[in-house]
Amino acid sequence: MTKVEVCILVSSALFGACVMTTPVSADEVADFYKNKRINFVVGYNTGGGYDFYARRVAAFYGRFIPGNPTFLVKNMPGVGSVKAANHLYNTAARDGSVIGLLSQTIPVKQRVRSKKVPVKYDAAKFNWLGRIADEVEVTVVWHTAPVKTIEDAKKTEIILASTTASGTLTTLPTLMNRAAGTKFRIVTGYKGTNGAMLAMERGETQGSGATWTTLKSRRPDWVKKKLIRPLVQYAPKRHPELPDVPTCIELIKDPKARAAAALIASSAEVGRSVMAPPGIPGDRVKALRKAFMGMLNDAKFKADMIKLGGEISPLDGTDLQKIVIKALAAPDDVAALALKYTTVKRKKRK
Repeated sequence: MTKVEVCILVSSALFGACVMTTPVSADEVADFYKNKRINFVVGYNTGGGYDFYARRVAAFYGRFIPGNPTFLVKNMPGVGSVKAANHLYNTAARDGSVIGLLSQTIPVKQRVRSKKVPVKYDAAKFNWLGRIADEVEVTVVWHTAPVKTIEDAKKTEIILASTTASGTLTTLPTLMNRAAGTKFRIVTGYKGTNGAMLAMERGETQGSGATWTTLKSRRPDWVKKKLIRPLVQYAPKRHPELPDVPTCIELIKDPKARAAAALIASSAEVGRSVMAPPGIPGDRVKALRKAFMGMLNDAKFKADMIKLGGEISPLDGTDLQKIVIKALAAPDDVAALALKYTTVKRKKRK
């Protein structure tokens, strides 16, 4: 055997030993999620818009996450999703096994903080995974109501059904009353947006509120048959499908009050977004964000959403995080005025 052959033999042996003794690197994210269940917390009752989006996400999301975990949707209503936000921030596991779809107002609720609203979270520290769709809240009246436009609502009192004193069905029309001169009389105590809409349909009240997508997906006949009249929309700009309905910002003349309204309306950009608790390992956050965008771009997911009346205007988690941070950076005087315009005393229906 020549020296060259010996060297080749020795080198081969050493290489083989290296291969045998070095463990094959495993996909740690896939290993973590394999055979695991993700608890998906929704900040509202079943039957509403947030629940609708959460259940569509739960049906698809796991296919795109390494390890293909299953999902369990858990409804946790209370204080306009603040209860669920506090749970995600303070109690839920910080390992990527719990995520949430909560009110789009979660960042604004923190900045425009009322002593009555028990905010125990920092929205900037949530791991925002991505947005399914931006979302425009609207105040609507039943077609038999004695008003046709928002200008009419400045002259005629209209009774609106709402859920809680801190929910958007209360705070948004209250903003209009105080900053734009409308005469909405808000009655709280109804169970979820669904309960408030039923009250309007039964004639217990003359109007209520919801997101435009919720109305289209959960009450399509109301929209097609024009059984409801949208009076005002709460967003930075008019929704393409509501070109004749003014935004709350347009209707307010005072510059400071308009800035406060713009802060409130900024929640439309957060829309139907999914977040996770802080402190999750970075590789899992990265994988969850990538999987989320993969789901939103999936042809089957898009077809499912279109079929059921949902909307998709995706935004990745990093850009979404920037929107949240911007809202939290609103000046103190603007936040204080927004609080003044939206805080009400509790008054339940009889």
